[in-house]
Amino acid sequence: MGDIDSWEFAFYKYSDERYEPSISLDGSFGGSPEACFDTAAQVYLR
Repeated sequence: MGDIDSWEFAFYKYSDERYEPSISLDGSFGGSPEACFDTAAQVYLR
């Protein structure tokens, strides 16, 4: 996103071999690297 502290992230879907944009836990499409990691960890730990 042009800022070292503001990232966007996506999940890779093996079913169709594509990346899908993701929304972080606070409802935004971007955030700090830590916020993006926390969101990904919550998804995979459920």
